[in-house]
Amino acid sequence: MDKRLFLKNVSTLTEERKEEIRWNLVTRQQVAKMLKVSVHTVDNYRKTKGLPFVKIGNSVRFSIPEIVEWIRFLNYEAQYEDEP
Repeated sequence: MDKRLFLKNVSTLTEERKEEIRWNLVTRQQVAKMLKVSVHTVDNYRKTKGLPFVKIGNSVRFSIPEIVEWIRFLNYEAQYEDEP
């Protein structure tokens, strides 16, 4: 899967899907704890590696199912990166 296609799919969520994930949102600190990285690293992942997020006012929130999907995508991409 192309990274741009993945990011486009995440950014064009249907209203129904947004409603479904709205109640499963976590903070940057919670994501950092789950991934065992710093909050700074979470911000870097969001800005440079396409970590999906939702902006609510001035707050940044993350959907756990979307993070899991993002990690699977990165693992898939890394798996086939070395193939000719």
